[in-house]
Amino acid sequence: MAQPYPLAKNSSRRSLFKRLLQPESPTRPMLLCRPPGAVPEVEFFDHCSRCDACLLVCPSQVIKRGDGGFPVLDFVAAGCTGCGDCISACLPKALQSAATSWPKGQVSLNDACLADRGVTCQACKDACDFEVIRFPVTVATPIPVFDTDRCVACGECVSVCPVNSLAIIPLASSTAG
Repeated sequence: MAQPYPLAKNSSRRSLFKRLLQPESPTRPMLLCRPPGAVPEVEFFDHCSRCDACLLVCPSQVIKRGDGGFPVLDFVAAGCTGCGDCISACLPKALQSAATSWPKGQVSLNDACLADRGVTCQACKDACDFEVIRFPVTVATPIPVFDTDRCVACGECVSVCPVNSLAIIPLASSTAG
């Protein structure tokens, strides 16, 4: 299976900065989350050796090589299980044990959601093991409501959305862009 966003193994800094200046894609947000346990971004660039150890041990294969070869989370095919294997595998300590082994992010919904078009779809709710997503009873087609306090940013909802209307937006300390 071809990777959805193929990247050259030795991406240059130029491509990293070029992407920062390009507008956001509606199907792929410009900001990507770092793997669980990522230290703040400036430290991350200093610590990460781009050895791919975190990519190789990820059981759900959501860690991908991003611009410059630095790891990012890509929820196209699956979500993060929160297993912490990537943290254990990171010898340079760019990923460190914290209170949680989940990504640092927040779910975001854009206007491509099928519910906005009057189509009933609850794929995101069905995929969420944490019961963070609910569809209130209404006479119109219900729009998903997210309990952001309980969301662990695992990305399972993102991976099943048929119209790519969901994204995990990184919190400030895990921004990869």
